[in-house]
This record gives sequence, structure tokens and C-alpha cells, in this order.
Amino acid sequence: MRTRFAGGQETLMAAARLAGRAPSRQNGRPHLRSAFISAMPLPSSVGQEIQFSTTAEFVPAGSAPLRCEGRSLAVDGALRLGFPGVTLRLLAEGGPIAVRIDAESDDVYFDVRSGVGDWLRFRARRGLGDYLLATPGSGKPLTISLLRRTESWQGCCKIVGFVLAGRTRLLHPAPAPEKKLLFIGDSVTNGESTDLRPGEAPLGIHRVNARLSFGMELAGRLGAQCHLVSYGGRGILRDWQGNRDTATAAQFYERALPDEPASRWDHGSYVPDLICVELGTNDFNPGIPGRNEFVSAYVSFLRKLRADAPRAPILLAESPILHDAAGEPAKRTRLREYLEDTIASARLPNVQLAPIGHYVGTPADAHPTGDEHRRIADELEPAFRAELSRVG
Repeated sequence: MRTRFAGGQETLMAAARLAGRAPSRQNGRPHLRSAFISAMPLPSSVGQEIQFSTTAEFVPAGSAPLRCEGRSLAVDGALRLGFPGVTLRLLAEGGPIAVRIDAESDDVYFDVRSGVGDWLRFRARRGLGDYLLATPGSGKPLTISLLRRTESWQGCCKIVGFVLAGRTRLLHPAPAPEKKLLFIGDSVTNGESTDLRPGEAPLGIHRVNARLSFGMELAGRLGAQCHLVSYGGRGILRDWQGNRDTATAAQFYERALPDEPASRWDHGSYVPDLICVELGTNDFNPGIPGRNEFVSAYVSFLRKLRADAPRAPILLAESPILHDAAGEPAKRTRLREYLEDTIASARLPNVQLAPIGHYVGTPADAHPTGDEHRRIADELEPAFRAELSRVG
């Protein structure tokens, strides 16, 4: 396993002081014998002295008392993640805790939060590495949230387990909220280009953040669980380039890992109380698809959703990217017509259109920004609240 000190020497020295000993040195650089590596600066509030054991305890993810929200696949005691927004909740007390991640690319990003503090971003590099999550030391259990920001084509990963130093132990976290939301869609649903920070490049995978997506924003407002079953560039019939040999929504919906057909998802393990589908942007990108073909494929998908979640209201959201530009085909108008035809043709109970305005994104990227995602959530929230109140 490679070692990476993303927090730098200052963080490492701070960890050593917390451990009550000076760090040893290798090649003139500070070095800790513990199995964890810092992924971010230690919280400044941590001050209690703790003792590292000679060898830290390793707890496989499959054995850890954690709560997982989002799709995952259990493999050899680990959890493989492909879809965005998958969130692990832990309750820890005692001392430092790290997560062991096996990343399939250099572009696997996470957000982590301790208690009600700020969310902090870190990047897991290709291969196996340990990343410091938190250093509980107040004597009280600390809730830790670890959220996968990125999606499948940017790199799947495996949560191998957790490394506990000193007297750290894991407790059982609070139960998940009762209400369950399911969002099916494309890169907009993923939260593409939502995390724009001053001084950073305007394009790049570092900007992707499922946590800032309109779906996860709504789930937070409504106190609900959230599954994002979404894939950038995909649609009902084809991908953004017009290719039909890639998995469409109806196909990746059936999977725990969107690029692996054998990873069948158990729909009975998560029956949503409300489903929101945001598709069509990529189908319309290379040109307006045939009405009958699009509507027929969408109707078939809706019937599958209704079979899996008989009581859930289904909202078909418009595209926040498509618009009717002067001198060009009226893509936004046509998609709305297609969605209305889909609802009429499906003849299913409790399926309705969810209007969304057009959002301009940035000059470099047409995807809605984080602020625009919050405005999309504002548009959808009244319908969500009304429908959830009806399902009880």
C-alpha cells in the first residue's frame, strides 16, 4: 500500500503531538508508524492527548457498524462504489480514524465532515491508501460523514475498511431517515460543475460534487434518504454523442455499479417514497430524437419503476440545460411535449411533469452551478412536499 501525506508535514507533526510522542524520521522527513495517513489538516478543536497503539486496529467495511446511503456492492468484506452521492455515516469516539480506499483512478473525490462542522474535500489517488477522517477527542462520540462526490466513469472505488488508532472505537450511528428519495438522471443529477471555487480551474473533475446536487439538497431539506442513480452523458435512448451501444438509464438503473451488468441491484432493499427522473438532455444533444421512439422507451422505463415502487409518486423533470435558441431547433419545447406524451401514454397513476427553468451555468460550462441547483430545489420542493404528505 502506498503512503500519501496529503495534509503535509505540519499535519503529520500535529498528529504526532496528539499521540504524545515525537515523530520518527525517514530520509529527514517526519514519519508515523501508524497505519493512517492524513487527507486534510487536523481540526483545530482537537486537543486531547491520546496514545497510538503500536499497531492500529483495522475494521473491514463489511464488519463496521456504519450506515450506507446510496448504492454499493459488498465484495470480500469491502464496499464498492460507482454511483455518486453514496454516503457512509459512522459514529466514533476515542481518537484518530482513517478510511482505507482502493481507488480505480486518480480522480476519485470525497467530502468528509465531522459532527456539524464544515465539509472538507479530499482526493483519493489510484491504488490503496489510508485517509484521515477525524480525530475525536472530546470524550463524546462524533458523527463522521463520508460522501462520494464523483461518478462511475471518473473512477469507481472500494471502501476497504477503517483504521482506528489509540482508543478509537466505532459505535452504531443513528438510524437512517424513514423517507426515501430516488433521483435518476444524468450529469445534472450527479452535480457536475457544482463546486466552483476561487482560484481553481473552471473545468475539471474537482468541480463535480453530488452533495451540491438538487437531489441531495432536497433530501436534506426534507429529512430524507437519497439515492442518486445517474450517469453523465446518458439518456433514455442514447448518449450525448448519439451512441446507442452504451448503457442507457433503463439499464444502469438495474445495477449496483453502473458499468457492470453483473452487479444486479436488489430493488427491494430500497423502495423509494418518491422518484424524480431528470432525463432527455443527452438524447436531444445530437438532435431531436423521434417522438414515438423516445416516448415508447420512456413509457417502458416508467412501467418498470412503477412495478418496483408501486406507491411512489414519479416526477418527470425538465432539462435545466436545454433551451429554445433563436435559429435552432426548439429542443426545450420538444422535450416538454415528449414528456407530456409519455405521461399520457403510460396511463400510470401518480406520474406528473415537474417543470424546471433554464439555467445558464457558466461561460465555460452549461451545467447548472451549485447556486442554480439550490434554485432548482426551490422549484421542486413544493411538489415534493405535497406528494410526500400524500404517501404518508
